[in-house]
Amino acid sequence: MSGVLTAAGRLKRARINAGYRTAAKAIRAFGWVGSTYYGHENGDRGMDVADAKKYAEAYGVHWVTLLEGEAPTVAHPKQLIRIIARLTEWIDAEVGAELPLEYEDDIALCRALAGEVRG
Repeated sequence: MSGVLTAAGRLKRARINAGYRTAAKAIRAFGWVGSTYYGHENGDRGMDVADAKKYAEAYGVHWVTLLEGEAPTVAHPKQLIRIIARLTEWIDAEVGAELPLEYEDDIALCRALAGEVRG
């Protein structure tokens, strides 16, 4: 079936979505063994549950998503924080001062979480 990602493709997508443009940058950032990671990402080497959990934690996704492609019913906390960061950027760019005052505390919390992502 065309367009369906393999575990290797989902791993690559998770890496890119987490902000690592290249596998080499992720390998350096997390101290992984390069040959093992490259094998997982290009599909030459199978990925087991332990590997999937390690990558999922680093990239802020659920390990089941990496292995099976099924979205779990609860998002990973890092994934939620990245979503909040993106929404905060959009609010700042598009809504700005027009945001009702009743949302001020919520937006302040979002900005603090977004800062953790960028930090």
